Amino acid sequence: MLFVICCLSCKSSHSQRRVNPEAIKLNNQALNLVLNSGGQENDQIFEKAIALLNQAIKIDSNYSIAYLNKFTDQNELKKYSDAIITGRQLISLRPNNVNIKLMIGEDFEKVGDTVASLNYYNEALSGYNKILDTMSVNNKAYNSFLSSRAINLILLNKQKEGYAILNTMAATETDPNLKQMYQQYLTMSRNDWLFWNVKKNTTYSNPVKKSQ
Repeated sequence: MLFVICCLSCKSSHSQRRVNPEAIKLNNQALNLVLNSGGQENDQIFEKAIALLNQAIKIDSNYSIAYLNKFTDQNELKKYSDAIITGRQLISLRPNNVNIKLMIGEDFEKVGDTVASLNYYNEALSGYNKILDTMSVNNKAYNSFLSSRAINLILLNKQKEGYAILNTMAATETDPNLKQMYQQYLTMSRNDWLFWNVKKNTTYSNPVKKSQ
C-alpha cells in the first residue's frame, strides 16, 4: 500500500460535529488493542479491533475515524473486498480524501477488478493534481501530496513520470532523513507499492484531540 506520509489522521478535514462519547470510547479501545500488542499483532487482534469499531459505527454512523481504522485493519487482514465496502462508506463521509480513493483502487486491483481500480486511480490522480495546483510549495503537506501523486502515477503504469518526480524530490531534499526515504522509494517497484503493508502508510487514528 502507499501513503508513507499520509493525511489520514484525525487532523484531516474532520467536521466539527460532536461525536458520540461511547463511539469514541470504543474506537479508543480498538486503538489500544492494536497499539499495545507490542508488535505481535495477529489476525485475532485485528478481528477484535474491527468488532469494537463496528460497535462504534453502529452508535455513530458518521464517525469517519472509526471507518478509517476499520479500513486499516481490514487491509491488515487482507480482507480487500470488505475494505472496499468500508472505504466507500468512508468516502461518502470524506469525499475529498484522495488518499482513500487511491487505496480503494489498490484494493480493487488486489481482488482482480482492474476496471474499478483504474477508475479510482484516475479519480485520485485528478484530486492530487487539483490539490497541488492550488497549494503553495511551501505548504508542509506539499511534498506528501507530491510523493503520493508520484506513486499514483506508478500504479497507473506511468512509471517514467512517477519515478522522475521521486528522483527530483530525492535530489533536491536537504533533510538527510527525507532524502534517504525518497531514495528508498526509487528502489521500490510497482508491486512493492501495491502490497506495501498498510500499517506503514496510514495512521491508526486516535480521535481524542479532535473528536468534536
